[in-house]
Amino acid sequence: MGWKAIEPPVPENKCIILGVPHTSVMDFIISWLYYTSVGGKANVMVKAEFFVWPLGPLMRHLGAVPVDRKHGANIALQMIEKMRKSEKMHLAIAPEGTRKAVARWKTGFHTIARATGVPVYMGYFDWNTKRVGRGHRIELTDDVNADIALLKNLREQWFGKENKITFDPKLESFIEIVRKQMKDDPNRKIVVFTEYADTANYLGKALLDAGLPVMKYTSADASDTNKERIRANFDAGLKKALQRNDYHILVATDAISEGYNLHRAGAIFNYDIPYNPTRVIQRIGRINRINKKVFDELYIYNYFPTDVGEAETRTKEISTLKMAMIHAIMGEDTKALTKDEEVRAYFNERYRKELANNEEGSWDTPYRKLLNEMKGTEIYEQTLLLPHRAR
Repeated sequence: MGWKAIEPPVPENKCIILGVPHTSVMDFIISWLYYTSVGGKANVMVKAEFFVWPLGPLMRHLGAVPVDRKHGANIALQMIEKMRKSEKMHLAIAPEGTRKAVARWKTGFHTIARATGVPVYMGYFDWNTKRVGRGHRIELTDDVNADIALLKNLREQWFGKENKITFDPKLESFIEIVRKQMKDDPNRKIVVFTEYADTANYLGKALLDAGLPVMKYTSADASDTNKERIRANFDAGLKKALQRNDYHILVATDAISEGYNLHRAGAIFNYDIPYNPTRVIQRIGRINRINKKVFDELYIYNYFPTDVGEAETRTKEISTLKMAMIHAIMGEDTKALTKDEEVRAYFNERYRKELANNEEGSWDTPYRKLLNEMKGTEIYEQTLLLPHRAR
């Protein structure tokens, strides 16, 4: 479906997640797929009448919690009891109570949260960029009106008055960095890597809208035409007459991290970091080519999660630990993730010494050298006319 999870599920065993704005019946499906993809489960309130055979077991498996809606005033009390008895419950609630825009939110979530002491998080669905996520933990007070006003203010900061996400600080900062680098070093092209095709599409469109000369490439864009465009714009091994400058920036997934020469680019931006750091090494290998040196120095920029994100995902901790193990066992000649890496090519010097000691000239080497020198001369051409036995 093309959706991307921006943040992981909340760490607590019990919480309330407010889904705002609630604009589609598909919100439940997207949230269920989101939680399933990360090994969790979200809970939603459903009329008890639906929990009959054969729907009952299926509904419970999907995270549905039966409530008796015949007595609406008791729904909050029912959920308080269920929340207290459950070992784990991430209860998703739409405080607007409808898919239409409303001025006043229902306060049941506040009653449940205050009675059970569970934290509240704001969740969101952005149908324009196909992103799903949640905000930071919110501690409620006894003033329900003040708390709802705070939550509404947060929602408006995220989505604006039209219920659409209108800002992306990371993207805005990235665009400024790219503009500055293009101005300071116009001959150094840039490759931007991401793990996700959705992010590549999002970045490609954003950079294009910003007026930057960008090409986007994912597995969905694989074609002979696009491959030739990449070669013409980013392969320094191509003849000068065939090189072009239609694009200065290439945004791509790891679909392009192998088999391509991109060394007209002297900088790589890893817009996100995979847990497996060998992918980062492969990405760097696209511009660190041995067939033709273009730049004396190559620049690698890595985007790690914020402190809050790192506490949830441990991306930097896991990837840098694995990279340290690679350096310790195999050695490496390039700092890939952080400037603190200790680069030591353990086996490089030993390999060269062993190669020099064991390498002996073959008996036919001088004759082959003479033959290569004679190729193209008149004597060589006359020799080819001799009968095979006479040669």
